[in-house]
Amino acid sequence: MMQHLVKLWKFALVGCVVLVLDTLMFTAFMQFGLRPNVARIASVFLAMVCSWILNRVFTFKAGKPGLNFMSECGAFMLSQSPGAVMNAVVSLWAFHHIAIAATYPLIAVFLGSCVGMLLNYLLASRYIFKH
Repeated sequence: MMQHLVKLWKFALVGCVVLVLDTLMFTAFMQFGLRPNVARIASVFLAMVCSWILNRVFTFKAGKPGLNFMSECGAFMLSQSPGAVMNAVVSLWAFHHIAIAATYPLIAVFLGSCVGMLLNYLLASRYIFKH
């Protein structure tokens, strides 16, 4: 049990680092003249690649046996998609149904990120970095 909690905290730490990288990349892409939708797609894609690399090296310290490097990256990105959707759903639900989250949208983003992170951790630990 303790091993899972340590990995979950490491996964969360990686998530925080990746959130900062995503924000910086999105801002930089916008500064270089990319349209918002294109900049967002590019920053999310690069953030997911960074997340995979950091989680592979720091959180799980290994990949899934039988998957080559690129297949593992693709599988990781696919496995994290439900968490991204859940993040958006919870964030929007909180924004529209919790008064303080409507006043302070960062609360809605935080709630969505927490739920999305838990789902992403479960999927990554069970299907991508399972030993």
